Amino acid sequence: MIEEQYLRIKDLDIILWESFAHKVEELSVFKALSENLPYLNREKLDMVDSSEIHDSDGLTIVDLQQNGRELFIRFEMDFQLMGWASARNDYTAYIQASLIGSCRIDLKERLPFSDKNVNSLTKAQLLEYGEKLISDLELHYRDIEGSEHYG
Repeated sequence: MIEEQYLRIKDLDIILWESFAHKVEELSVFKALSENLPYLNREKLDMVDSSEIHDSDGLTIVDLQQNGRELFIRFEMDFQLMGWASARNDYTAYIQASLIGSCRIDLKERLPFSDKNVNSLTKAQLLEYGEKLISDLELHYRDIEGSEHYG
């Protein structure tokens, strides 16, 4: 029963990535990198060799590659099941976003839920959570950029 619920939850990560995929190029961090690195400019986005979504040891990774180079933006999401032996059957979705460029930013968020509210973890809630993660990534980047320019 628990494993069945977990597999259903695991499928939801694709929903979040579908939301992320078309928004990556709109991030100000991406635009800033595009200005600084010619091979990342927006006009060349159509020439991206691959946009991969794959699972590795339970970790879902989105890599964008162009001309054999990574676009320096990698989002990782890991849905982990917590408490196999727990009577409460608690779960936590761990989401990690990393930006690697002139500086490295790592954000980790977790979304706890239980088998009692697993059905209420809707697409809208996941997308809202993804928006928050993107927003946090933007804010962290601006803070670092500000300290580099004015620090």
